This record gives sequence, structure tokens and C-alpha cells, in this order.
Amino acid sequence: MRKQHTYRGLDDGCPKLASRRQKFVHKRFQIRQILFDPWQMMAVAQRLTRQGLKIEEFPQSVGNLTIASQNLYELINGRNLVLYSDGPMRVAVSRAVAIETSRGWRISKEKQSHKIDVVIALAMAAHAAVKAAAESSYDCSYKWVDGADADDPDGVESWRRLRTSAYMLSGGTVRLW
Repeated sequence: MRKQHTYRGLDDGCPKLASRRQKFVHKRFQIRQILFDPWQMMAVAQRLTRQGLKIEEFPQSVGNLTIASQNLYELINGRNLVLYSDGPMRVAVSRAVAIETSRGWRISKEKQSHKIDVVIALAMAAHAAVKAAAESSYDCSYKWVDGADADDPDGVESWRRLRTSAYMLSGGTVRLW
């Protein structure tokens, strides 16, 4: 008798396929962050981390699910979420239920056999997007000029030296501002 393994929440039950799909998406789009529930994705997360992707744990605890679910509820209620038409996603949404708790809304399912992983993933992604909207994706530290310096942690002097060098090398023809 063969032992059969199932991986809930992964692409077709195959962690290698999930890893390949994540790499493809990372090459095609500017990925800022990948969230995952460490329950059965730790091996995939370790592989993706080794490949240079930014992976962050988001355990499906009651607190995390409530925060993500409440955020998704507010996005839907405020008509601030647009989704494409997808049959399996519609089925998952129809099987998901919202439970009101003292902390807010939480996504759940009526029957254990119902699969709502895509709805949980949507809530996690929406929460991360809203949370990251307040954060800049640009490095404003000037470290890119020539690296961080202990005497010049914010890079202002390094930037000044670089501008002065460019001006001098141009013979005074480059206007810096």
C-alpha cells in the first residue's frame, strides 16, 4: 500500500510546483513580500528564501486571521476590492462564512470538507497590501551611493562628495541643481 501525502493550500498538492510558480511570478512581477502559513509550507519557504525571495511567516492564528478577515471585510464593504471572475474562487467564497467576534470578523467554514484556502490567501494578501501601502518601497537612505558609513549614517556627506566629484570631473559644466 502506497502512502499518500497531501499538502493543503499548495498548487495541486505539490510543493515543488508551488515553488516553481512562485519563482515565475517573482521574475514577472515586482514582488515585495510573500506571506505563508508555516504549518505545511516550511520546506517551500526555505527553498524560496535560498533563492532570494522575501518570505515572511503569517501563522493562521485566531489573531492573525481576525485582523486579515476584518481588513478583507472592510475592503469588500467599502467596494475597494476588484477581483477577476474565477470559478474555483467563487466556490470557495460561497463556502466561506464570516464569524463576528469581539475582535472583529473572522473567516471560517461551515464544514471541514470545504476548501477555503484561496479566501484565506486573499485575506492575507489584502492585509499585507493595505499594511504596505503606508510604507515606501523605495530606499531613501542614500546607502546606495557608496554604502553606509559609521560617521555618515544617513549618507548626506557621501552624497555631497559624489555631487562635488561629478561637478569637478565635468569641468564645472554639470549643473547639479
